Amino acid sequence: MSSTADDSAGPGGVSSSSRDGSVWVIRLRGDFDALTFAPDATQEAVDEALASFEGPVVFDLAALGFCDSSLLNIMIRARIRRPVALVAPGPLVRRMLDLTGVQDHLLAYATLDEARTALSGPHAPNVA
Repeated sequence: MSSTADDSAGPGGVSSSSRDGSVWVIRLRGDFDALTFAPDATQEAVDEALASFEGPVVFDLAALGFCDSSLLNIMIRARIRRPVALVAPGPLVRRMLDLTGVQDHLLAYATLDEARTALSGPHAPNVA
């Protein structure tokens, strides 16, 4: 994928997916729910990241409004195979993480730099 798309192009989607230094960053935008989101493009971005890159995966959620369990499942499956971090999850996404109890497995950071540091530091999370 390694591409960039217009952030206004439809509800819920991948705006870019590429290596950024020591991490692979998948930027998501819009609202991801059962009515407006087909998970294929996001799963393809994750599959490409895992096939093309040995390091951690970061989901940048700064432009994401809402997500349901379909997106959460994609992120958890990625976490099983690699260290994963979330950047800038909004209040609705944080609530989903809290309600499902995965906030200890999908760690959230305010910025990409914070996530990158956490994923490369001495206390970096291991795969599940």
